[in-house]
Amino acid sequence: MAAQTTVVPTTCPMDCPDTCSLEVRVTDGRIEKIGGTRENPVTAGFICDKVSQFARRVYHPDRLLHPQRRIGRKGEGRFERISWDAAIGEMAARLAEIRKQWGGEAILPYHYGGSNGFLNDGLLDDYFFARIGASRLARTLCAAPAGEVALGMYGKMPGVAFEDYALAKCILVWGANPKASNIHLVPFLKQARRNGAFIAVVDPRANFSPAEIDLHLPVYPGADLPVALAMIRHWNEQGRLER
Repeated sequence: MAAQTTVVPTTCPMDCPDTCSLEVRVTDGRIEKIGGTRENPVTAGFICDKVSQFARRVYHPDRLLHPQRRIGRKGEGRFERISWDAAIGEMAARLAEIRKQWGGEAILPYHYGGSNGFLNDGLLDDYFFARIGASRLARTLCAAPAGEVALGMYGKMPGVAFEDYALAKCILVWGANPKASNIHLVPFLKQARRNGAFIAVVDPRANFSPAEIDLHLPVYPGADLPVALAMIRHWNEQGRLER
């Protein structure tokens, strides 16, 4: 019987807000290839290596497919396979025991959104831990500090559409490398510069070539604060802080 191959359109669910449109090539129920499509005009078919190579993770021989219970001392690496029912039962019993003896706040959820889907991140998990009265934790150094700063400055978590970058007159990239952490922003930075924008980068590393930006301040690691304070003082002396 000939192999049955289909191409499945989908959207990337990984922990990233870009929601790349994808095509997944499946042969006899097995993923053969994952590629981007231009259905999403912002991502324009370009996807990160994490997703393009995702099939290797799915089918890797060392991937855990079943719950494992430790049967030796910590660090020995000795485990035995158990059923899902047994694993869920043990976890539920342990959580119930902790709540009864010390209260729900003795349970500290340490997790984050491996998937940005509505059912996986910030809905069912938050509801579950709220129901058992668990402690609350900001959880991550990734988004929590930036979120608190944005709320303190603007009263909300603002966002900038990628397309708006191309209309900017000045863009300051501070301590970030979009080529590694925000790949879909890079084409819009290039478009902004073609449109006449002044682009400055504050970073110890030279992640951009002189042809890509107008100014690079290679500050020493940890020396960002004096630079920021100097900028604030200059703006204040020029009467620009309230403009």
